[in-house]
Amino acid sequence: MFTKPVRLACLLMLAGWVASLPGCRNKDSTEADEVEPAVSAAPPLPKVHYWKLISPFVAGSYAAQCLPLPKPEPYADTLTIAADGRVTAAGFNEDLAHATSIVLGRGTDKGITENVMTAELGEFHLNMIARSEDGTASWSARKNDKNAACEKSTDMPGLKGKKWSTALAPTLTTLPRKITCIPNGEVKQEQVDFRVTDGTAMLNKDVFELKDAIMESVIFTDALSVLHYSATFADQRVLQLEYNSSGKLDKITGKGNNNQLYSCQTR
Repeated sequence: MFTKPVRLACLLMLAGWVASLPGCRNKDSTEADEVEPAVSAAPPLPKVHYWKLISPFVAGSYAAQCLPLPKPEPYADTLTIAADGRVTAAGFNEDLAHATSIVLGRGTDKGITENVMTAELGEFHLNMIARSEDGTASWSARKNDKNAACEKSTDMPGLKGKKWSTALAPTLTTLPRKITCIPNGEVKQEQVDFRVTDGTAMLNKDVFELKDAIMESVIFTDALSVLHYSATFADQRVLQLEYNSSGKLDKITGKGNNNQLYSCQTR
């Protein structure tokens, strides 16, 4: 179950400077009025848009056997997702590049590793599932009262078997830094070390080998401009990272060894 993250405000950076040079005047000349230039604000940092990051994992054509719910009459159909986000399937024609949210997930169900993608765009919902061990795949789509559930899909190589910490390593990488945390049982803040490099996250004294997570989710919200990464481990440790709409790591939460809880910010 994926939790719906809290929406964040876009970070704005304002900067301005004024430069003026005094003019040289003749002693007898009439002084002209001097107009000081207005201070101009620098434009906000450009919003990150993660569709190009998501696209390679889901783009392709996936033929399947479908049932149009609620009155099943089996038929063959193909889900096609273009690199630019255009989606056609079962009479739907949508654009995932403008999705409200997209989730990439990995987990295990009855011993089978499943990688999933879910997308929401208004009333349109799309789901894709790729299973590693038996190689099966399926997808479904719905909008308002129109539904299609499709099994025996052709392979989904971009989605199947992905460990998201590895696939998204360049995006998740965070160089060593100090962050501000409130450990559990404390009322005061403290500075701790944090980094994500080469697939290993270090939060204070807790070390998380992300490739060993038994469950991962990558949730893109705010029109695909904010990224939330979550990793859950077999020993119940958890690490959650939130990257804001400027592409910067903003918040870190987690549970480390000995049930040590963390609530941290980078600023």
